[in-house]
Amino acid sequence: ISSDGNRISTTYDKQAWTLEVSSGKRREITRTGKDKYEVIVSPDGLHVGFRESSVTLRGKLFIAPIDGGSVREVCSDCGREVVWFPDSRRILTKANPDDLAFTVVDIDSGSKSLFGPSTPALKSLLPMEFSQNGLWLLARSRPPETAKFLIPLKAGQPSGPADWIRINLPPTAKQTSRLSPDAQILYFADAADGKDCIWAIRLDAATKKATGAPFPVFHFHSLSQLFRPNRWVIHGNQIFLNLNNRSSKIWIADETAQTNN
Repeated sequence: ISSDGNRISTTYDKQAWTLEVSSGKRREITRTGKDKYEVIVSPDGLHVGFRESSVTLRGKLFIAPIDGGSVREVCSDCGREVVWFPDSRRILTKANPDDLAFTVVDIDSGSKSLFGPSTPALKSLLPMEFSQNGLWLLARSRPPETAKFLIPLKAGQPSGPADWIRINLPPTAKQTSRLSPDAQILYFADAADGKDCIWAIRLDAATKKATGAPFPVFHFHSLSQLFRPNRWVIHGNQIFLNLNNRSSKIWIADETAQTNN
């Protein structure tokens, strides 16, 4: 979602789209080519990044302007996890899951640089999102671990491992987590009660360590609604999520009439 909360990126009919929240209008960004997936809108709402469903293009990331323009490749070996920087000019990724550092990609030049020094502690982590106040980077452990990490940012650079805050989540927690705007609540998807629902845990305002037990935020126990735990975002006091509505019709056949005919 864009930083003003008005544009959401999504896929529709296997292509990249954006949705304007205030008007409900959808805008088609791509029209042809391979199926698009993992569509992410920049914080300023001017670009979307996406991948194409091809084994040979799995590491390629494409950028397209929302208001029209050509699609261009900005990274040939980006990792699966890609995160927009708050300035909307750079993307954070990890080209190889075993790399000892995150990589910064400039979307204009395609140039790459390391985001902070290399450290073995980063080998098992993947980037998730920057906090809305720009002071933290949320990262996750690689499966099957469910722990999340808050990495403090100083002058735009990550602090060393000694300053990272580990947040342990239940073993049933999914990989996707989101920070509240003030970084005092960590929301996460969890199937603790048998269904994928949204839960949360409070973080101490000063230390950012987890306080208290996880608590439910939204339950999705209805058989007609299926929550997709990898597709939801937070902006302000709102959660934008993807629900699949499932319904069916029941027909009654009059067997007597069929026989008589």
